[in-house]
Amino acid sequence: MKQRSSISSFKQFCWKYILPFIVCLIAGLFCIDLLFQKLIISKTDSSGTAKVGRIKTNDDPNETPILGSSRAEGSFIPDSLGRNYFNYGMAGVQDDVWLYFLKIELAKKRKTPVIINIDIDGLQSLPSGLIYWLNNVNDPVIRGFIGDKWKPIHYIPFIRNFGQFEIHLANYLKERFEVTGATNKGAILEMKSLSKKEFEAAIEKRNAEKIIVTDNPSIKNELMKVLADTKGRKIIFILPPYHQSYLNAIQNMGQVNKLHSQIGAFPNVYLLNYSSLPYPNSYFYNTSHLNKEGAIYFNRILKKDLDSLIQAPIE
Repeated sequence: MKQRSSISSFKQFCWKYILPFIVCLIAGLFCIDLLFQKLIISKTDSSGTAKVGRIKTNDDPNETPILGSSRAEGSFIPDSLGRNYFNYGMAGVQDDVWLYFLKIELAKKRKTPVIINIDIDGLQSLPSGLIYWLNNVNDPVIRGFIGDKWKPIHYIPFIRNFGQFEIHLANYLKERFEVTGATNKGAILEMKSLSKKEFEAAIEKRNAEKIIVTDNPSIKNELMKVLADTKGRKIIFILPPYHQSYLNAIQNMGQVNKLHSQIGAFPNVYLLNYSSLPYPNSYFYNTSHLNKEGAIYFNRILKKDLDSLIQAPIE
């Protein structure tokens, strides 16, 4: 009888204290996660996580999206181009990501053009960092971006962001106080500059490199299908400036030109190539990315060309 009484008392203790504690803990963690999403992540325009959420949900009919990699993020200044531009460029992603964004964008009812930064080193696909995707792991395409890093715990609020909260907070503070880069509607313009010695070392390293451009067949085929199926909406591919040492490293520029010709063959698709603009070293952060000064100068040129192209009828 004594043993049964002890078991009964323990059960009562669990029901009265342990279970409510667990429920409150789960609810508290869920609330913390939700508040962090609302107050920090969604308020950081330059955060890749926020950009993923925005591309999926934003339906402003006047928005002109800018898609691409870190070169998009650091080269295009939305407010310099017009009132309704937003920069969805994300550092560390490949062409499969902006292609995924493009398909989401083209499913919307917008009539505005889509601006895409296309890198000169070929269409590629590689797993990218966890932090961008943790809020959307139910999407099988996004789970593909995560690759082998995906775990079942990424379904669990708060737990999924464990180890990522401080990164989100740092991004939030960087945007608010512009610690290392000036921000503008998703753009991050690099304010740091390499020393003359550091930049000369980067050029020397690039001069010793040999870049062979290749296009991932599945990415290329998917892109061509999307472009062929798109009617009535302009898609404008843009190559921002590269340092000449980067261009010199490319061994098969014919492959680059072939892809550009294939892209430009569609009636609603245009390609603006500024990759060889003769910019001084002071306009570059490194051999493949502009700094803030270079981006400002580049956007003055780009705006004139974009305004003319956007106003012209589809050929």
